Amino acid sequence: MGLLIVGELLFAEEPKPIAFVAIEYDIDKEKFGVMVGVDLSRGISRRAICRRGWRTLRVWTGTLYFRQPALEALAIGQLSDQSTWLSLRIDFDIWLTIKFQLGVCVQIVDGGPKGFGVVVMLSAGSDWGIGGFLLWGSFGLIIGTWKTGSDTSGLEFWIGLGSRSTCSGSSASARR
Repeated sequence: MGLLIVGELLFAEEPKPIAFVAIEYDIDKEKFGVMVGVDLSRGISRRAICRRGWRTLRVWTGTLYFRQPALEALAIGQLSDQSTWLSLRIDFDIWLTIKFQLGVCVQIVDGGPKGFGVVVMLSAGSDWGIGGFLLWGSFGLIIGTWKTGSDTSGLEFWIGLGSRSTCSGSSASARR
C-alpha cells in the first residue's frame, strides 16, 4: 500500500506548468521517492516573455529524483535521455538567431546505472527571405557504469559540426 502526491506550478496566465513534483511513499517498506521537474520553456512562452520586455530567453529544464531511506537513488536527469538533463538554454535573436545549451547529468542508482554526463550545443543562423544559412556544433561526454546482464563501464565522447544553406527554396547541407 502506498501514497502518491502530485503537484504543478503555473506561471502567470500560461496554461502549461513550469514545474512539477511527485512524492511517493511506500507504507509497507517505509520508503519514499521524490521527483521534481522544471521546464520553463513550456510554461513561459515567447509571447509572454516579449510582453514583459525580455529580448533574450534563458531557460532551465531538467529533473531531479531521489529515493530514501539510505539514498538508494539520486538522479539529476537520466543518462539515457538528454531531454531530462539539467540544462541552461539561451536563445536570442539579433540579426542572427543564436541558440546555446549547456546540460549536465548525474545518475547514481543502487544496483543500477552510475554515471555523469555533460553536453554543450551552439547553433547560429539566419533567414533572409531569398536564402539563409545555419551553422551548428555540439560536443558531449558521458562516463558511467551500467548493469545489464553484467557490470559494464563506458565512455562516450562526441563532437559534431554542420552547416546548411538555402537559396530560393533549394538547400545544401554538410555534416562532420
